[in-house]
Amino acid sequence: MLWNTSIIKVLILVSCWLKLFVDAFSARRPGVQVSKAKESFPRRDHGGNDAGPVAESNISGTIQMIPRISKQDFDPFRDYYQYLSGDGCGRPIVVEGALSLLQCQDCCDRLMAEANSLHVDLQQQTQKTDTRLLDCNLDQAIEIIMRKSNSQTAFTAFSEGLLEQNDGALQDVQQCATRAKEELFGDNDQDWFDFFPYSAQPTDAVIVAGAGATSTLHRDPMEWTGTSLCLEGTKVWRFLEPPPRTADIAPKDHTEEQEPRVAVLDRALQSYRLQSIAWQSDDDPSSFKSLSAGWQSDLSLYHNRNHGAIPSAQTLAEMDEKCRYVLLQDLVTNLDILQPNVPNSALGEDSGTTRIHTVIQQPGDLLLIPAHWWHQTYGIEPSVAIASQRCGKGDAELVFQHIWNQRHRSQSGVGTTSNNAIDCRTSLLVRNSSSSPQEAVAKLFQSLH
Repeated sequence: MLWNTSIIKVLILVSCWLKLFVDAFSARRPGVQVSKAKESFPRRDHGGNDAGPVAESNISGTIQMIPRISKQDFDPFRDYYQYLSGDGCGRPIVVEGALSLLQCQDCCDRLMAEANSLHVDLQQQTQKTDTRLLDCNLDQAIEIIMRKSNSQTAFTAFSEGLLEQNDGALQDVQQCATRAKEELFGDNDQDWFDFFPYSAQPTDAVIVAGAGATSTLHRDPMEWTGTSLCLEGTKVWRFLEPPPRTADIAPKDHTEEQEPRVAVLDRALQSYRLQSIAWQSDDDPSSFKSLSAGWQSDLSLYHNRNHGAIPSAQTLAEMDEKCRYVLLQDLVTNLDILQPNVPNSALGEDSGTTRIHTVIQQPGDLLLIPAHWWHQTYGIEPSVAIASQRCGKGDAELVFQHIWNQRHRSQSGVGTTSNNAIDCRTSLLVRNSSSSPQEAVAKLFQSLH
């Protein structure tokens, strides 16, 4: 098992763990930006006991577990795409063993060996102050994360595009992570982002999260399928399922790219749009930085925390694996220990269940996240993950639609285009095109000029 030999666990178990950690990771590390929007946006505030808007919430239902399936048994159409068909919003799923534990260890070793001196933005989260961004290199960030991060004051380092900054070992890590993702879908369902112009291709993000760290509550930009590959550590994911089509709350501000069911949830969470930094251009209003805006909320699925009931990383490291998993499952499904502050209108009417779903992600797990599922992570112990995205044929119409709608907004002075016309254009590009993915993408970008 990776945890028996992994760097982080060894550091936790050895009394001089910090010194060993710093020594082990000397001569490493690449540079970074803030975060894209896969696991976290640059945040306005961190949900805590005294932070952020407080929404009334009296939650007594049962949290539902996200399904898990082995890499060998996973079928993309049966286990993922069929839930996106019709008016479905899909369902998240964890694919176990997308990378072997040895592959995870090798990726971590390569990552840390090449990435010690490059700049990262280190995010400090506290429960009584706004989030702060600190400038440092990766070595410094790791030292702070290991020494200081806990459930009350937590630290996370983000590096967008880090894996593209080196022609050697870091690109090997990126290729390994990409293969782990794309092997699940096979040659008949390529990632259409590969055919986007280079400047429009989203990049992967490396996320090193400390114990107690949370992402923001958000849903992803460009309405792609989000992915997260865990290399080290354990983290909790919580999701909010979009309300059923029969929801009797009509959105007040329904826009062309929002299905009514997800618009209901967007409004209940007091969401706002935030541009992704996965694309660098700030000046061009038609750039992918403006076309890729995602959705974020200042509410939290982990707003109030019973710190005394949350085990430390060291306690977890010393536990038997089976007992550890049982303890973690009890923890993540307990709404009294990790309590949301989202309003009841976001959680559904059934008192026996909520629309909150959860899963424990461990090394080798690859998580697939449909576009309209709001999500947020919580770090049980230090972790390393690679966040990415894909646009298969089952995602392409939604992604194309998003691009069209965002372009229409950015050209507010050019006149109006009906929703039906936009829908027709994207359908023609995706459904009715007998061309290849390359040709469909080329038509999309030609139509944007």
